[in-house]
Amino acid sequence: MGFSDYLAAALELALPKTCAGCGAGGVVLCATCRQEWSAIPNQISTRIDPGIPVWSLGVLGGVRRRTIINLKERGRVDVIPYLGAVMRAAVEYLQARGEMDTNIILVPAPTKKSSAAARGGDVVTRVCYASGLTTVPVVHLSETGKDAVGLSAAERWRNRLGAVQIDEIKVKKTYWSCACCR
Repeated sequence: MGFSDYLAAALELALPKTCAGCGAGGVVLCATCRQEWSAIPNQISTRIDPGIPVWSLGVLGGVRRRTIINLKERGRVDVIPYLGAVMRAAVEYLQARGEMDTNIILVPAPTKKSSAAARGGDVVTRVCYASGLTTVPVVHLSETGKDAVGLSAAERWRNRLGAVQIDEIKVKKTYWSCACCR
């Protein structure tokens, strides 16, 4: 055992790792929970048609919900590499099936600056970057409105009306500098 192994063992004793999905000891995300995250993407319907296909890796419940809550609300940034890999695998699966263009840009769902600050950063954007896919955060939320935690879908919608802002300068720069857009 080298020094780094001893250091890792000491850290594990002082700050034991637990699975972000189920709480099992000794791992960031156990094999069972990783399996839950490996679902095949399904195209879903939305109440408002965005004009593009919308895909999901499953219902937000159980392991997925606990993992996301642990990431967003409890600072479990150690799951970001796993979730980035899940996102990349889902995109590559859809590309292989011809469901998604091979040249894509991820645009992370926006997070209020105050929420990101409270969470130690914008974890959604960090997951997108961790996927290794081209990521351009061009959509932002104004600071108006309530925190969406605990709101119904309809309440979230009303809460966000007029709050979404697009960084048009960044959009134009991305368009003209990105090979996939030309």
